[in-house]
Amino acid sequence: MGDVRSLRTPAIWNASLVAGLALVLGGVVIPVSDVIERSQENDGALRSSLQAVDTALASGDVAGAADTWLRAHGQAQRARSWEALLAVGEASLKVGTSPGARIDATARARRLFLAALFRAQDARSLDGVLAASNAFASLGDRETVEQGIRIGRRIAGPDLLAQDRIRRFEETTRAMVVLARRAS
Repeated sequence: MGDVRSLRTPAIWNASLVAGLALVLGGVVIPVSDVIERSQENDGALRSSLQAVDTALASGDVAGAADTWLRAHGQAQRARSWEALLAVGEASLKVGTSPGARIDATARARRLFLAALFRAQDARSLDGVLAASNAFASLGDRETVEQGIRIGRRIAGPDLLAQDRIRRFEETTRAMVVLARRAS
């Protein structure tokens, strides 16, 4: 594990911002916690590991959370689903923003979110593409959000409802990216 001496606490604000906007959007973005429950590829072991990460963090055991996160990361890679990758990316941010953390959480989350974006693209899942793009918006990464929107438009094709959903997502994430960039 790499040693990162200065972690940015605005990542906590970013996560809060994402959660709040996801509630406001209602139907434009599907929260990762909802999608992971739907995943047929995901098994109980990954959910259990992610819960163990949260439990360890709640008790102040950052090292234990990091170890459990590594196990969850392996499980997500084996699950081969975009939902699993997004969930483990979110967990990376939680672990990395904890006091005493020694991982580059944002870089790890970014890699997982990107893998999720491309897995969702391969699965032709508009939900997955928008969820991954939303994760990048929470990091203030405008360029990757725009890439996700282009992928989403290709997946949506001539479906007017899907195209409208992407348009609403794009409008909402513009503000989100700006706020995330200011917070970092």
